[in-house]
Amino acid sequence: MAADLSDFETAYSYLNNALVLLPENHWSSHYDFSLRLIFLRAKATYSCGNIEEANDSLNEIIKNGRCIEDTLDAYYVHATILNSCEEKDQAYTICCEVLSQLEETIPDSLDMKEVLVAIQETGGMLARMSDNDLLEMK
Repeated sequence: MAADLSDFETAYSYLNNALVLLPENHWSSHYDFSLRLIFLRAKATYSCGNIEEANDSLNEIIKNGRCIEDTLDAYYVHATILNSCEEKDQAYTICCEVLSQLEETIPDSLDMKEVLVAIQETGGMLARMSDNDLLEMK
């Protein structure tokens, strides 16, 4: 694909042309393809410097996604964009909302002892994983 060659404007153009060819009901008739196409378009758009249009595409995925798993990549890129635009509070809020949808909790406060224990546990878990397992993590 053109995006692999760092020609994001060409990729953006091709992805827009593909999007125009989809039927109006593409979210119901071509759901998986719509997810992939609009996500790739958002990344190409962001790489071309059009942050607002990239966020619009990501919000379309978030709005039309059938489950949280289908929208995780869009949420991630959206939070990354917000963070890069110095909108850290909004990025943090989005991350908290996603974690809440995943039924994860963020404690109100942590003491350093708890943090160190969590770091050691995570390090131990990662040490037991193969390089291939790590590379396949999403």
